[in-house]
Formats: sequence, C-alpha cells, structure tokens
Amino acid sequence: MEDKLNHIENIERYLLEAMILARKKSIRFNDNGLEKLREARESGTAEFPEWFAEDMKNAGAETEQEIS
Repeated sequence: MEDKLNHIENIERYLLEAMILARKKSIRFNDNGLEKLREARESGTAEFPEWFAEDMKNAGAETEQEIS
C-alpha cells in the first residue's frame, strides 16, 4: 500500500511540475516588460543584502506540518 502511495505522490509531483512549466511558457511580456528584463540582464549580478543572507542561514523546510 505504501508503495502505491509513493507512486501516486510521484505522479502528482511530476504533473504539478509539468503544469508549472507549461504555465511559464505561456507568459507574454509587453514592450515595457521586455525592456525591464533587458535592463536587469545588462546590470549584471549583485550580492544579496546582509539581512537576506542572514535569513538564508536559518532557512529550512517544515516537514512536520500540523493539520487543523
């Protein structure tokens, strides 16, 4: 029974990922949006702000969720 549940969960995960990818491909930008993307790409990369880097050190997934 557990194997079937794992298999179903894997199928659901793959379907969700496929839906997200399909959705991303359907996004269209207007000229203003495309210009903003070009500007962002040309500006290069930067470091994260210090506060964000500190928060990332403590980031983690909550695997034991309570359902109410």
